[in-house]
Amino acid sequence: MAKWLFVKPDVLILDEPTRGIDVGAKYEIYTIMNRLVEQGMSIIMISSELPEILGMSDRVYVVSFGRITGELPIEEATQEKIMKFSNGLRRPKMFFKDLQKLFQANIRDYGMYIALFVIMAIFTFLKPVFISSRNIVNLVNQTGYIAVLAVGMTLVIVIRHIDLSVGFLAGFLGAIAAIALKFWDCQCNIVIPLVLAFGVLAGLLTGFLVAQMKIPAFVATLAGWLAYRGALQLATAGTGTIIIDDKVLTPLGTTLYPTFLISGFYRGSTS
Repeated sequence: MAKWLFVKPDVLILDEPTRGIDVGAKYEIYTIMNRLVEQGMSIIMISSELPEILGMSDRVYVVSFGRITGELPIEEATQEKIMKFSNGLRRPKMFFKDLQKLFQANIRDYGMYIALFVIMAIFTFLKPVFISSRNIVNLVNQTGYIAVLAVGMTLVIVIRHIDLSVGFLAGFLGAIAAIALKFWDCQCNIVIPLVLAFGVLAGLLTGFLVAQMKIPAFVATLAGWLAYRGALQLATAGTGTIIIDDKVLTPLGTTLYPTFLISGFYRGSTS
């Protein structure tokens, strides 16, 4: 601010002049601004603090989404009117123009969603059964576990690490669950917590190697990738594909969820 005052401009533009400073410093800046106005200088102050705007301005212009949406003399300006101009007076035409600009600026980010929507529209037009509830449930069944793994992997990437073992670990845990249900005659309510506990232990082991032993995540999870891959091959070497015939898991994976829930409700009510 002092640098621009040295050249003695006719108009001084101040953008958030009091942001991040204490009350005493704010008072000093307000005093300087009033003194400059008394000397004949014009000041345009840009601020998001309503008390500051109402206390220092002679005229208030409200700018929303790059446009002036309101003009108020200080005698008529109130916080309610300023917020009304800021949020509530946008014409539909302006809204759609802003939406169009936003879409054009982020076309690359939306490209995947647009392509997915177009593909869904084409297949729905060619085969209406594509958008049926049964097909949607099948898609959820086929991609649900991938979505869970993707969420977990995203959390790993956020902390700047990587996990190469997650795929084979999931496969190994699935094989253990299938073997326990098929050959060990274990109940579903025992197998599921057991497999989840084993997954937690595997995650804790990897976390210990990375966080405590300071082994790079790439090396630690690559070792896990090899170990779980070998364990998966050993677990399924004698059985191959395991077909599960469980009264709880099979309906969950092969029927519509509403049908499964309703039938379960009626069975429970009659027993």
